[in-house]
Amino acid sequence: WPWGAIVLLTLAVYIPAIRGGFVWDDDLHLVTNVVFEENGLYRAWFTADPFVYYPMVWTSYWIEYQFWGADPAGYHVVNVLLHAVSSLLIWRILLRLGIPAPWLVALIFALHPVNVESVAWITQRKNTLCMLFYLGALCCYLRHEDEGRWGPYVFAVFFFLLSMLSKGASVALPAVLLLLAWWRRGHWGINDALRSIPFVAVAGLMSFSEVWFQ
Repeated sequence: WPWGAIVLLTLAVYIPAIRGGFVWDDDLHLVTNVVFEENGLYRAWFTADPFVYYPMVWTSYWIEYQFWGADPAGYHVVNVLLHAVSSLLIWRILLRLGIPAPWLVALIFALHPVNVESVAWITQRKNTLCMLFYLGALCCYLRHEDEGRWGPYVFAVFFFLLSMLSKGASVALPAVLLLLAWWRRGHWGINDALRSIPFVAVAGLMSFSEVWFQ
């Protein structure tokens, strides 16, 4: 029931957003976006035609367009569901870190008004998608630390790359991982530095790409 409660309460709170339409620069993202033109997916991933390089965001729009076209309700529902799943991941991360009342913290995050702009505005898909992959990377990395298996570590790097391909704001994750290592163990070791290298490489490469596009 804890999982279902967070998802259902999030959906209930965001009903007004689901009923909303396109606002502000949604047309730039959903009407005149190159991803909906000929060879749109290829252009979104492998050319400089888009106004910014967020290929995961453009791909999510393209997939949804195949199902509900230009109906804004579908895009709103997906944004809300992405936010709900991120809230669930926050719960699991805090639980693994031993933070008190993790479910309550996750619920507050799910319902807090500070997130409304990102969740209710279709254009901010870059925030909800970036956040989902960011938390997925963090969750997998902590699992790798606790269990010693390398499969979750590989997924952590992969999810971080997807997060950076959604929005560059997740660039700070390598620093967050090092801070968590220090917070949990009181020191940094050589293994912490070595494990951070792939994350730093992804952050550097994608930051260069973002600056070049901007």
